[in-house]
Amino acid sequence: MSDSGYGDNGAIAWVNCPSGATETGSNPNRTCYGQRLNWNTYSGYASTWNTTYGARYVACRELGHTIGLRHTAQTGSCLRSQTPNSATTNTYSGQDVTQVLNHY
Repeated sequence: MSDSGYGDNGAIAWVNCPSGATETGSNPNRTCYGQRLNWNTYSGYASTWNTTYGARYVACRELGHTIGLRHTAQTGSCLRSQTPNSATTNTYSGQDVTQVLNHY
């Protein structure tokens, strides 16, 4: 994990595959072992993650990406394409869990 003020880059947090990490497959099914979570502490995004709910939502979302989940339209998932302030859950949907179980 890496916390830093990355500036107004449009991303509150993201995961990436650092150089030297083991990669398999290709997009959209690329897998990276050893992904790095980058948390943008830029003050302009503070309203998104400065509450317990917002921080949990962002953490849930990015953790989902580290295990291979992508954004979804599925309700009841922190991977749903929405902002933390309009999010309705800090959990994974049944569909998310099924994807992980089928993959691993």
